[in-house]
Amino acid sequence: MKPKPFTILAVLHGLIIVLAILVLWRRPPEKRTDKDAIAVIPIEGIITMDRGAMSHGESIDELVDAIDELKDKPRVKALVLKINSPGGSVGAVQELYDAVVRFKKSGRPVVSTFGDLAASGGYYVACAGDRIVTHPGTLTGSIGVLLRLPNVTTLMQKIGVSMNTLTSGPMKDAGSPFRAMTAEEQAHFKGIIDDAYGQFFDAVKTGRNLTPEALKPLADGRVFSGRQAVEKKLADQLGGTKEAIDLAKEMAGLSGKNPRILEHHEKKSLERLLQLFGRTPVDHLASLAESAGPELLYLLN
Repeated sequence: MKPKPFTILAVLHGLIIVLAILVLWRRPPEKRTDKDAIAVIPIEGIITMDRGAMSHGESIDELVDAIDELKDKPRVKALVLKINSPGGSVGAVQELYDAVVRFKKSGRPVVSTFGDLAASGGYYVACAGDRIVTHPGTLTGSIGVLLRLPNVTTLMQKIGVSMNTLTSGPMKDAGSPFRAMTAEEQAHFKGIIDDAYGQFFDAVKTGRNLTPEALKPLADGRVFSGRQAVEKKLADQLGGTKEAIDLAKEMAGLSGKNPRILEHHEKKSLERLLQLFGRTPVDHLASLAESAGPELLYLLN
């Protein structure tokens, strides 16, 4: 008698859980010490609220929790953000930005260092800190907003499908993928884009201490090299992670000392797999449905 597919899946699921428990049990505990520390947090990939099956990197919740935990550790004297991101959804970017601001309000310095890419929302998050260190060849900037509204009317015509929608008001289904937008709807969404852009503009203006007149020509969505960003005062100096850590040590009054470097590590692949198995088909369908809706983005296009 052949085993049923459900039984095989249940056994595999159980094995994965056991392996995950073993991995977590064998992981060495974090060393506790009275030594001062510089915390390093990596921010990689697209910044979104939901890290589903098709995403890479950590959830924003995990990063925000990590930063908030560091805020409550008095031995952590400074925070270094290692940013390698093209940005992401507006809400997720702002949630991460707010977490960095909360840490900064504790009176400890925050230094951002850029990898290959720190654009749009990635740059927005960096502006929450005190200083920015960038490689000369990093791509950064891209100060602006995207609003993506999919339109599937042509596809529906080809397959002979139509959609009937009843609403309580004329703007309730604004941005529907099943019909073309009206002029009124376009004006409405343009207002939303302008509002989100103003929030981005203000974050850069405040974080970089720039006048509106100096910032406006730089904030039309264009990207810059790291060297250009320093010249235009969008970043402070050229360098990499070492230079950023050295700067953080100096700003924290730890020059000449040897503080512990406390690096935040993302979840291991097995833990990610366990999370994936913990998601129900309904969860996956919900993620797909959300991705088909309007997306307001601080993202390099």
